[in-house]
Amino acid sequence: MIKKITLNAELRENKDENNQSIREKGFVPAVVYGKNQKNINIKLKALDMEKAYEVAGESSLIDLKLKDRDLIKVIIKDIQTDVVKGTMLHADFYIIDINVPIEVEIPLIFVNESKAVKELNGILSKNKETILVKCLPNDLISETKVDISSLSTFDDSIKVRDINLPENITVLDSLDDLIVNVIEPRQQEEEIEENVLEEKEGEEKKDEEEKTENAKDPEEKK
Repeated sequence: MIKKITLNAELRENKDENNQSIREKGFVPAVVYGKNQKNINIKLKALDMEKAYEVAGESSLIDLKLKDRDLIKVIIKDIQTDVVKGTMLHADFYIIDINVPIEVEIPLIFVNESKAVKELNGILSKNKETILVKCLPNDLISETKVDISSLSTFDDSIKVRDINLPENITVLDSLDDLIVNVIEPRQQEEEIEENVLEEKEGEEKKDEEEKTENAKDPEEKK
């Protein structure tokens, strides 16, 4: 069930302190916001933030602790990272009312082995990595497991309707959405070849259109 996480934060009271200088001091700049709530600019120790995100992701409640204030219950709404270094640049926290249902993406964790992969050399095709649900904040779960051992042949698949969730959690995705299946190696090769061909045809069409445009009389372009 839900993991209890407490995260210490500091108010950004110095208006002259920019995000870059905050990061250089080992902190992550962040904002806390919510419905009918005034935005709160904060900063958190980068190491603490990274550890909390590793555990909580974007589907677990966090008790945000600010000096001289009551604990604020939040979820991580968005994380910005450096695409090269992988370090956190900024975080958004959303204030939660524990009495109001919220919509969140729950990560899907694939467990066990598929016979179709292990014995038939099939390729595991994951069509969804998360599932959209709605529930009260205290009913949140951090993840849900998907047992792929039921995929014995290339005709087997797991859809949203096959996922077991607590009764107090409502699935918002279509029950017929495909989550995972196994495809034959040759089928994957054909799909790759088809995609390459479509890209090539698209490029050729674009080149032809550019040649046609360039061949027009200058007066026609005006």
